[in-house]
Amino acid sequence: MTAPDGLSTTKYIIAGGVAGLCEVITTYPLDVIKTRMQLQGQAGSSSAYKNMFHAFYTIFKQEGILNLYRGIISPIFAETPKRAIKFSANESYKDLIVANLLGNDYTKVQPQHLAFCGAAAGTTKAFINCPFEVIKVRMQAKENMNLYKNTFVALIKTISQQGIFALYKGIEPLVWRNAVWNGLFFACIPSVNKYLPKREGKNGELFNKFISGAVASTIATCANTPFDMVKSRMQNTSFKSPSKFVLPNLLHVYRTEGFRKLYRGLGPRIARLAPGGGIMIVAFDVTANYLKTAW
Repeated sequence: MTAPDGLSTTKYIIAGGVAGLCEVITTYPLDVIKTRMQLQGQAGSSSAYKNMFHAFYTIFKQEGILNLYRGIISPIFAETPKRAIKFSANESYKDLIVANLLGNDYTKVQPQHLAFCGAAAGTTKAFINCPFEVIKVRMQAKENMNLYKNTFVALIKTISQQGIFALYKGIEPLVWRNAVWNGLFFACIPSVNKYLPKREGKNGELFNKFISGAVASTIATCANTPFDMVKSRMQNTSFKSPSKFVLPNLLHVYRTEGFRKLYRGLGPRIARLAPGGGIMIVAFDVTANYLKTAW
């Protein structure tokens, strides 16, 4: 089935990949800062960062600007397939719901349908993206700077020292993180867009899409940050996880560090993902419209 916007699955994959690449290139330093802040408090890490501004200044001053891009190779290789899977899987799950539950009528799609499709797409994406996330986190961690000289070394050492399944450490919190974020993101976009003032022309339409993507991304990020924080800790080399499962790890952080620490890195996550969500939606729209006419 082809969606009512005229895009085939192949075009969804291409547009989603371009959207993801644009997002990661523009916002990656904030992801480094987020991970550094989340790893504070675990064994073997320092507590050098008071907030995201202090973290940015400290990393820039002590390590140089290039370390704000340390580990970017892994997400660059991951982003195209990851976002491609997210957008195309989301549309595929929507097609199934429309065909089997809504009588092939796209006008009957409701926010709960979008939430389910987004959560399912996020879960699908997690199993593709987990190895890239593991390597990215290990490259970003300050205590690993002398351990891993580059992304390739991090990959080889992780597999040789811990086995291939080490690339799937933290898969459960990653599934929860992705399911919550994508479910809320895709469900919120049309709801937010409905309340925005109508703007004339293509630029006005793109501006509204940017705002709705940014707002939806902020809501989703606030909801899934505890899962992301636990994921980062479970995937780092030095972290001795109290359990392989997400709930005991959440409870461990809550009991030993307090409820607020479950939201470590929320500031840089919002600073990254709010505009990142808008950039992603706009980049997807522009690429999709180009593919409609050029291909």
